[in-house]
Amino acid sequence: MGSRRVRVIARLLLVAIFASWTTRAARAEAVGGAAVDLVYVAPPECPTADAFRRALVARVPDALDDTRVFTAVHVALERNTAAGAAISGVLVLVRPDRTSVTRTLEADRCDEVVDGLALMAAIAFENERQAPRPKHETPIAPRQAPERTPARPSPLRMSVGVQGALVGGVTSKSLWTLRSFFDVARASRGIFAPSARIAFESSIPTHLDPSLGDAPGLPGARVHWSAGSLGICPLRLSLASWAGARPCLEGDVGFVSISGPEGGRPRTATKFWAHTAVLARVDAEAPWIIGDRKAGSFFVELEGGLVVPLTRYTVTFGGSKLYTVPAASFQVGAGLGLRF
Repeated sequence: MGSRRVRVIARLLLVAIFASWTTRAARAEAVGGAAVDLVYVAPPECPTADAFRRALVARVPDALDDTRVFTAVHVALERNTAAGAAISGVLVLVRPDRTSVTRTLEADRCDEVVDGLALMAAIAFENERQAPRPKHETPIAPRQAPERTPARPSPLRMSVGVQGALVGGVTSKSLWTLRSFFDVARASRGIFAPSARIAFESSIPTHLDPSLGDAPGLPGARVHWSAGSLGICPLRLSLASWAGARPCLEGDVGFVSISGPEGGRPRTATKFWAHTAVLARVDAEAPWIIGDRKAGSFFVELEGGLVVPLTRYTVTFGGSKLYTVPAASFQVGAGLGLRF
């Protein structure tokens, strides 16, 4: 019986695929107009597919309309001459997930097999409907703490600091000055890393010795210089991972205050001042750590270069010349600060 059943199922599949007459002249029918596919294969003398459909629908009216239970019904009948001309039938019900339910039946008459297979199909429909269906629930991913996006590094680096410098060219003597500055630079490891610096500076009041001036014999004068400056450094040359050098062009604008006795009475004179300077600046830095992160860096710097006065004049006291602004001089300085 097992080999017989396999042969009948194979016959059913062939007929369902090709929907044609088999070599034993069986009749293959596909019943349309229903959501569930019904393929029926039987010898010519057996009931038609419509008879099977009526027998099934009489028991389960929507059996061929509800594709949530079965999507296809395949029926195959064949005369078994080896078993006294009995009729063997196979019923295959295909689920939506492509699995199937198979039933077999054997009887003396075709109508008995057709009615029996219809009853088996109806019972299978009802059993499938009553069976609990697996719920396909989307698993809920465990809630995770939002990832901390690392902060993007700023394209600019800012610095604040102080510098002491010796500036020549303002008077006949070089002046010691103290300046505070704010610097902003492009954060780049390349050579093109321009920076701009704004600074305010003031000199230590200096007494001009008349014997060093152009008019010996004068009682002397007290000189004080204050100015603001803007410096531009277009390039940065890397000397090491922690050090670099910059060529800079700087312009200073301010005032020179000269005070002293004249004719037995005190006198104060103020002169406008402007100069430009071509400087070379070298700096070295070390990281500034707060907690477990780098907050910035400490740095020290040295600079030096040429100063060219733009306002050249001669200072006189009491009708005599005190000093003349030179055509060029120098500037050197050292500073320290914080860089962010």
